[in-house]
Amino acid sequence: MQKEKVIGFKVPAESDIQDRLKTIVQKTRLKYGELLKKWIVNEEREIAELEAKQIPLFGGEKSPGMQELTEECNRLTELENRLLEKLSAKIAEQDKRITELIAARDAKHSRQSIPELKSGAHDFSERILELSAQGLSARQIARQLEAEGIKTQKGLTHWHHATITNIINKLTKK
Repeated sequence: MQKEKVIGFKVPAESDIQDRLKTIVQKTRLKYGELLKKWIVNEEREIAELEAKQIPLFGGEKSPGMQELTEECNRLTELENRLLEKLSAKIAEQDKRITELIAARDAKHSRQSIPELKSGAHDFSERILELSAQGLSARQIARQLEAEGIKTQKGLTHWHHATITNIINKLTKK
């Protein structure tokens, strides 16, 4: 599931990121596994050919055996693990940044949508609830408050219907 847009791009869900990471890890393992298998087969074939011809390898030293192959395999595994750690760290860093952006966006929207009611708001808040209980719409309540000369928190004489809706939501959530 995709989260909402943040600053022009879609934020992938955490499960999508984890699935993507698993896919990358699997492809990397397959790639290195295939390369290692090809390398081992080629080395075994070359060693068998040279031993059949009785040609010493590496300037007279014995041919590489299982120990050398094991060391190479371990080296490749360590390289893979380091790459996976770096990739995981980058993904965690991006995930943290995305979470921060979403939290900042949500905090901004929550502050804008429902204003905090100040202590003097008691005067109009009861009247708004009364009018709402009578079945008036937010626009009708705004016009009624203006007609009664009731001022907003900022001391204005004009009421906006969205402000009325937000105040009703705030008061009914308590």
